[in-house]
Amino acid sequence: MQPKAVCFDLGGVFLQINHEWANAAEAAGCVITNRDPGGINDFAGLDDFQAERIHFDEYCDGLAAYLGLESRSDAAKVHAGILESEYPGIGDLCRDLKAAGIHLACLSNTNGPHWEAMNTSSLYPDFQLLDTPMASHELRVTKPSLEIFAIAESRIGLDGSEIILYDDMAENALAAREAGWQAFNVDPMADTPAQMREHLQSLGVNI
Repeated sequence: MQPKAVCFDLGGVFLQINHEWANAAEAAGCVITNRDPGGINDFAGLDDFQAERIHFDEYCDGLAAYLGLESRSDAAKVHAGILESEYPGIGDLCRDLKAAGIHLACLSNTNGPHWEAMNTSSLYPDFQLLDTPMASHELRVTKPSLEIFAIAESRIGLDGSEIILYDDMAENALAAREAGWQAFNVDPMADTPAQMREHLQSLGVNI
């Protein structure tokens, strides 16, 4: 079924991120003493912060302790270091989809500082092409909760079967399908715009 709306996850789909805390710390120029901090989702405080269950200062204090950083301000720098740049070609894909009459949205587990950066930084110009941007910290619920998909349907104004989610987390794509959406699991380490374009074309979208 051809979708009427494409809903992107952001990190790992629309824009490149550092998936590992060590890489985010390196990008931020900060030294951590935790030698095996794992992926960013391994720190439970991130999910709490992205659902607005804790304040940024509390999150940074917890992150500093987890990573072995000297200060809250260093933790804030590492948090900022998660974000990189948009995937090359994502703007072209968005413009082609808009020309085809497809509604563009995003549904991301994210947070205030990252959301502000995406809305204001020149590093993310194609973010402005989205018709309905949605973030977990504003909705106060995170994927893969089925509740977030019901909220998103209402905001987009379409039935879930008319929306396709592109997400780099398999559990989020699975939850979207359970909610009645179409969904496709994207490989964040490959060319994500090319993956999505090929999949959309297989569904009959003329782009």
